[in-house]
Amino acid sequence: MKLILSPKDNINKIELENVETYCLEGETLLVIFKDGRARSYPMIHLWYWQGQVPSGNARSKPPQEA
Repeated sequence: MKLILSPKDNINKIELENVETYCLEGETLLVIFKDGRARSYPMIHLWYWQGQVPSGNARSKPPQEA
C-alpha cells in the first residue's frame, strides 16, 4: 500500500511505499512497513493522511487456513 502524508508546515506531500498497515496510537500515526520497520508521526505535524490500496491480485490478503 502507498500512504500519503501531508505535513502542516509545508505543501509538499510525503509518499511512503510498501506500507503494510497504519493506525493511530494516541496522538501519533504509527506506520508499519512490509519489511517490519515502524515509524511514528506526531499528529500535531500532519494535516491529513491518505492510504492507497492496490486492487486486484496485487492487494495483500490474510493467509488462508487449510
